[in-house]
Amino acid sequence: MNKIGRKLQTRTMNLLRGLLTLAATFVLLTVVLQLQVEYNLLICIYAVSAGAMLLYWMIRNRSDQEKLDQEVARSNSLVNAALPVGDVRLFELLPDGMLRVLTPGQGQGDQLKTTLETPRRLLEYLNCSAQWEAPFQAALEQAALGQDGEIEFQTMDQQETWIQLRMEPLPNNEEATAIGTIRDVTDEVKERHRREDAAKLLDRMTEGTIAGLEIGLETDSFRLLWGTQVYQDMLKDMAKKLGKDLPSYSVFIHDYIAPTIHPRDRKAYQRSMDRTTLLSLMLSEGQAPMPEYRVMTDQTPGYEWHGAEFYFFRDPVTHKAMCNVFIRQVTEAKKRQLEEKRRLEEKEHVLFLQAKKLVESEEELDFVHVIAEYYQGIYVVDLLEDQTRSIKVPRYFADLLQEAGHCQTKTLELYCERLLDPDYVAAFQSVTNFDNLRRRLEKKRQVEFLFHKKNDTWLRLRVFAMPSYTPQNQKTLWVFEDDTATVNLRQEEEKARVTAQAAEAASQAKSQFLANMSHDIRTPLNAILGMSELGLREDASESKDNCFRDIRSSGRILLDNINSILDLSKIEAGKMEISQESYHIHSPFHDVVTILRMRAQEKKLDFHAQLDENIPTTLYGDDVNISHIVMNLGGNAIKYTKEGSITLSVTWEPQGEDGVLVIHMEDTGVGIRKEDLPYIFQSYGRLDRKANRHIEGTGLGLPICQKLTELMHGELGVDSTYGVGSNFWVRLPQKVVDPTPCGPYCSEEQRSDTGSYNSFTAPEAVVLVVDDQPLNLKVCQGLLGPYEMEVYTARSGPEALRQMTQVWPDLVLMDHMMPDMDGVETTQHIREMGKKDPYFAVVPIIALTANAMKGVREEFLRSGFNDFLPKPIELDKLDNTLRAWVPEDKQKAPVIPLGTLPGEELPEDLQNLPGIDVVRGMSYCGTGDAYRKTLFLFREQIPGYLRRIRQDWEEEKWEDYSIEVHSLKSAARWIGAMDLGDDAEALEMAGRGGDLEKVNARTEDLLEQCQKLGDALAFL
Repeated sequence: MNKIGRKLQTRTMNLLRGLLTLAATFVLLTVVLQLQVEYNLLICIYAVSAGAMLLYWMIRNRSDQEKLDQEVARSNSLVNAALPVGDVRLFELLPDGMLRVLTPGQGQGDQLKTTLETPRRLLEYLNCSAQWEAPFQAALEQAALGQDGEIEFQTMDQQETWIQLRMEPLPNNEEATAIGTIRDVTDEVKERHRREDAAKLLDRMTEGTIAGLEIGLETDSFRLLWGTQVYQDMLKDMAKKLGKDLPSYSVFIHDYIAPTIHPRDRKAYQRSMDRTTLLSLMLSEGQAPMPEYRVMTDQTPGYEWHGAEFYFFRDPVTHKAMCNVFIRQVTEAKKRQLEEKRRLEEKEHVLFLQAKKLVESEEELDFVHVIAEYYQGIYVVDLLEDQTRSIKVPRYFADLLQEAGHCQTKTLELYCERLLDPDYVAAFQSVTNFDNLRRRLEKKRQVEFLFHKKNDTWLRLRVFAMPSYTPQNQKTLWVFEDDTATVNLRQEEEKARVTAQAAEAASQAKSQFLANMSHDIRTPLNAILGMSELGLREDASESKDNCFRDIRSSGRILLDNINSILDLSKIEAGKMEISQESYHIHSPFHDVVTILRMRAQEKKLDFHAQLDENIPTTLYGDDVNISHIVMNLGGNAIKYTKEGSITLSVTWEPQGEDGVLVIHMEDTGVGIRKEDLPYIFQSYGRLDRKANRHIEGTGLGLPICQKLTELMHGELGVDSTYGVGSNFWVRLPQKVVDPTPCGPYCSEEQRSDTGSYNSFTAPEAVVLVVDDQPLNLKVCQGLLGPYEMEVYTARSGPEALRQMTQVWPDLVLMDHMMPDMDGVETTQHIREMGKKDPYFAVVPIIALTANAMKGVREEFLRSGFNDFLPKPIELDKLDNTLRAWVPEDKQKAPVIPLGTLPGEELPEDLQNLPGIDVVRGMSYCGTGDAYRKTLFLFREQIPGYLRRIRQDWEEEKWEDYSIEVHSLKSAARWIGAMDLGDDAEALEMAGRGGDLEKVNARTEDLLEQCQKLGDALAFL
């Protein structure tokens, strides 16, 4: 209802109220005074009173209903405006122009807390400048007139923050004219500004170009967006010669454009414009440099300078990688740059070489006349007489000298007043003060100062002490040099430095992007591979079993492709580091051989691993990347081999005290054509695509191997016969730590696909798994099932904190990235709780992360985690992690299926081993073969145990000593060497308790006992 309707309603109710009052008064007087009234008149008065009363209550009810509807509408507006953002505030515009600010949950009983503010005070509360008051007032007036209003403004916070005030009118409401919201829109505004800047950048890049090309980086195609007549004629001639529209981009660059490039620039041009280079830059989010090159022409001097700028994007329809190249002519700018550089170098050379000669020469004036052409002004100033003799002087300064009577002090005062930039006056006066000059010239023979003039030029003043300078003869030489070009050049260098910092920030952003991409892709892969592994564990039909195998196989292929792209990106960005350390020669090959044998057997191929037993036992190098190279070469061999075998052989070539590790990966696959051999190490390249179209992969395996080999100063090559097979070889220089021959290599057999990987059970252990994805929780519960542990789950960080105080877990598996409170924040909260209860400070927390980037382990350890497991979770790594962190007193040997151990006799060569309970050790391992391999691995680790324990003992590193004997204790008990395990445990407790007497007395015996056990296992 509008204002006129409300006024009419109010007057009508007042009139009816007056009629009812008169009727009631008449009836009361009639009764009290016992007046005689006609019956008909009395009936009429009663009827009018009843009608007036009925009409009054009808109007009153309608008015109350309208007020109720207004309050409902106001409440609905409040609810609709209350967005789920923590910093949103609501306010109402009142009819008197005041603002009623509403803060949810701050009043009594969690009701709305209200405060009255003026528009100016509200802006002050939001830390906004007064310049926004007028626009805000205009928006409020617009809302009062019944129109929606919205305004965005920036606060005065140190960080860039943008606030949005949005008003929505409330028609026909007596209490409030409009309802408004205040919310933080910083991210939206920044994104809008970023798009606007990108549009401006694109306009700048397209402005003044002589040609624009659009390149299909994946399809090797291109088209001319626009160009001069020279480019158009060139494309027409190419179309006529080839009999088709356009050649491929690679052919266009190498066969048509490259011959027109100056020979000195041709190689760099081809490298910078190469399609694979551009694609790598795009995938790695690298910043493409702007190449400048000379193009040969018929005009003098025979060439002109061109520059190219790149803009990467993806086609919105096909999503394929594309690149726009904008070509400009930069000849004049390049000439100016080179000429300015030459002139500055010549000028600096004259100044610094000849100025020294000046101060050492008695014939200074003759020399001054020689070099005067380089400088704006040269003066001889006598500090005692305050007089100036000019050698070369510009006209304006000559006028100042004339006006000041050649008095230097007065001349400088006039100079500062009329010509100098006010910001430099004080500093200039301080430098040219005669007393200050005398003090400085006593210490060194030259004073220098750079200043700015009002005409936007930069001058450099150099004051030299003359050769005959003494306290009695204070003659000085003042040289003024125009240094504008040098300052401008340094400003350009500063801009280049800022640009380099921006490039470094972009590199960090790229690393973050790779980490996020790794997480976003690996998280669903963890669910896929985990669920397929659980499906293979369950009893199912053969068809379902095959489906699960196919899912797992496809997931592994996708995971390999992702790892290859990430590895190549890190290598090309210079982020791949070589970490060299001592390693046992067998360590890079154990897991790799097992995985490759499993994959080979899936294709019904034979896989053989041969390691020369004369290779030194311990080498110094990067064993992790050696494993990476072997895995890539072996994976390629398996992919391209349909039948036959793959053979890995490792040999050693001594070279003085050190040598070269030689690795051969030989297969009986399809082989490589001779003409294709030069191209096999190109990134994203796939040879013979038609014949190999059924083979999955990215074409990055060999390029990664080559780059890793180069980083380790090695060589990578191939010998191949098409249709027969290939032999890839790697030569890696390695240093020798322990020259003892390693002995025969015994590779592990493949585990069964449906076999259990758990090496123990822990029915009494409690594990808490924290992950925001229900599917991931289900996968973890399934993977932990064989360990018989009590598993609790939490869907968020706060829920995990509650569970910690309820179930008191022995181990926590914590997902890294979760909404609201992520894994790092949750872990830090748990460690903070350790200040009140030591349990929370020491409870093991393992990070579950899909971020497989290098350095992530160190970041987690710094954040309070004890260890981490990468997703997708590999069962052997899960088992190793659980065995390391589940309390040992709760670990039990796994339950062996009935008939497994009793039906298998002890091998004859393992009976009667001194110091070993063979039956117990074999019960831990399950089978004789598994036990034999465990004994072999223990024997291989004994030299390392002896060396580390002895070193820590002699250097009195008691914490490291306790850790090493603890490790020996666990390993010894695992093979059944219970006496050795008990002695190691006693020394561990002594080391931790500070009982050094016991440690010193029994360590030698422990080492001797361990050595004897190793000798007893030498037959393996």
